[in-house]
Amino acid sequence: MSALSTSFITDPLTNSFFVRGIIAAVLVMAGGGILGFGVITRRYAYLGQGVSQSMLAGVALGTIVGVGSTIAAFIAAVTAVGLISRLGRVRGLGADASVAIVASAAMSIGVTVISADRSRAVNLNNLLFGNVLGVTWSEVAILGTAVMTASTFTLVQGRRLALASISPSVAQAHGINVRRLELMRLVTLSLVTAASVQIVGVTLVVAALVIPAAIASLFARTLGASHLVATWAGVVIAILGLYLSFWFDVASGPAVVMTGTALYAASLLGTGLRR
Repeated sequence: MSALSTSFITDPLTNSFFVRGIIAAVLVMAGGGILGFGVITRRYAYLGQGVSQSMLAGVALGTIVGVGSTIAAFIAAVTAVGLISRLGRVRGLGADASVAIVASAAMSIGVTVISADRSRAVNLNNLLFGNVLGVTWSEVAILGTAVMTASTFTLVQGRRLALASISPSVAQAHGINVRRLELMRLVTLSLVTAASVQIVGVTLVVAALVIPAAIASLFARTLGASHLVATWAGVVIAILGLYLSFWFDVASGPAVVMTGTALYAASLLGTGLRR
């Protein structure tokens, strides 16, 4: 390995903010990879985006009243899931419409609160697009706890979740309480999304839940393999994206997402050529 390529890897690691950013990005993308199977099979991608957008109101209000941003985001996420679920049962109103109503209303509230706050306690740009390289060790610890909790639940309940996703009626016939299991899945999804919002932003967090799992769907044929491939894909995306962000001086959250999109496109082309 040449000195130039060695310095490309090692020089950023001399900065503590970059080390924290790498750990945080890996946690977000790897955790998203594990949770992503359910997001894809249950068509929760739009729901995930709607919930993440709804967090804008929670974070804005939480900052003003002195509540921690992660706690406020989690409360907002759970509230949004509850409202979306309730509206989705209204006659003539589909799931996608209920997501749109709740997400647009919550996001509008958040933007209004932030624009009215003359102290500028909330950084709208960071909330929308993230600031991976500005993460603190306490945020890394919170994120790690959230990802470990959600990942443990997903892996332990993996087969039950997969059956409930693919065929809810069959799962119900096997004695699985599908409604309760789905609620628990959504709560864990909200937990990771809330912890990730400060890292990749409310508009980009859904990519962490979809892209690694989408890559895994091209290669893996079993549930275990899907989790493994998605996790490794998330790790690779996080590391490459952060290095590109550092060396080309571009926003870290979008850099990670664009790296993931490029890797998915390459995977799609590669698997397509083999068929």
